[in-house]
Amino acid sequence: MGYKQGVQSARLDCKPIEDPRGDGCRASYCEKCGEGDRECLQCRGNFTRTDKGKCRYENKEEADWPDIRPPTFGSESEIIKNEVARIVSLMTIEEKIGQMTMARQKWIKPSEMKSNAVGSYLLGGDDDIGDNSAQAWARLSDRYWNATTEVGDAIIHPLFGIDAIHGHSHLSTSTLFPHNIGLGCANDSALMRRIGKITAKEMVATGVDWAFAPSHAVAQNWRWGRTYESFSQIPANVERLAKEFVIGLQGAVNETFLGVENVLGCAKHFGGDGGTEGGIDQGNFRGTLQELKDTHLSPYFGS
Repeated sequence: MGYKQGVQSARLDCKPIEDPRGDGCRASYCEKCGEGDRECLQCRGNFTRTDKGKCRYENKEEADWPDIRPPTFGSESEIIKNEVARIVSLMTIEEKIGQMTMARQKWIKPSEMKSNAVGSYLLGGDDDIGDNSAQAWARLSDRYWNATTEVGDAIIHPLFGIDAIHGHSHLSTSTLFPHNIGLGCANDSALMRRIGKITAKEMVATGVDWAFAPSHAVAQNWRWGRTYESFSQIPANVERLAKEFVIGLQGAVNETFLGVENVLGCAKHFGGDGGTEGGIDQGNFRGTLQELKDTHLSPYFGS
């Protein structure tokens, strides 16, 4: 919220209007708060005024965060880290940009992937390739797998990702599983790991590397139209079930992690997606940082 003054003066008795800049300015010399090089006289809550007359946001909220560290793989961790650093150091800026780009399969050809050093591609939840047989998917994967980026002596194959939320559901012959709300009612950790393993195995058979799953949403408002994507309204249950699904996809650390029958998982979508104001999909979460952490971010810690 900003304030519009009737005259261009330093008075603060201005008329409330929506601040189009959203930069924290509440009142200024000018008609639009803090516009351009003009100084802001007063800043909104949680904003402080800088010596240059602008507003700077200061998050004064605190929350208790766990000490989470990534898994280690002994000497292999350093070998992989050093090799990645060596390859990246040889890349051009164009190759780096390409490797960070994910393209949609329906809009890019393998030759375009290769010429632009694109690092990954996806098929969206509603996409298909026409003939959705396992054989057709394997042939598609092979064509894109060969769209490599060559950097020095390194050959980088692109990653292929899909929304395998309920199994490899693009395939006409794949195993389909219930929505997360149903799996949450079953509340069976061992079953979640088995589902992850089956999903990964069927993905590997068709050349897919990356599952955009599982959802870690904690539904807090039944008006949210995607409540069925949440395992539970209880954060601890979501964390436990999602963790087991991830282990099923990727394999257990220091055991079969990313073995020949495993794929990459993806903890999604974002903290607070199940607790938006009014249940609006992809809307805003309104609450304290501690509430956000305890209810909506804590399920991600286990994954």
